Amino acid sequence: MSAVRISVVVPVYNEERSVVTLLDRVARAPYPDGVSEVEILAVDDCSRDSTPALLESYRVPVDTRRPCRLTRLR
Repeated sequence: MSAVRISVVVPVYNEERSVVTLLDRVARAPYPDGVSEVEILAVDDCSRDSTPALLESYRVPVDTRRPCRLTRLR
């Protein structure tokens, strides 16, 4: 069986109080046998609190961390 890679997309907006706990839980979730890589994509929708800084400093205990910050389309 070939290696299975999954991506978990987490949309966030002004979640400074809960984003670290959420990411910890996603990173440590029990994934099925055969999953070789978990990518967590935290998509920040222009938060005005410390969410962007928390995403940048977070070190996920799995393979990949890719914070993504959206910009306003105006």
